[in-house]
Amino acid sequence: MKLAPLPTIAAPIASADGVTRRQTKDALRVANAGAARDLARRTGLSHAQVNAELNRQVGLRRIVEATGAQLETRLEQAERWLARTV
Repeated sequence: MKLAPLPTIAAPIASADGVTRRQTKDALRVANAGAARDLARRTGLSHAQVNAELNRQVGLRRIVEATGAQLETRLEQAERWLARTV
């Protein structure tokens, strides 16, 4: 009896620079949290209000459900909003 070949991983575990997808998403979450904190300070909105608006702009219900691309887009939205509050 011959065994079936092992399944392959659809995406690489680490990028060319050795950073895993998990590390990338963690770094993006930290950056998003910092941007949300800065926005709350500058706008006077609560953290919950800022996070809800950023999530709405990206189409997220919860940050923990976000893909890497959504986290990047959310951070870009936050940076644009921060630029308008200067």
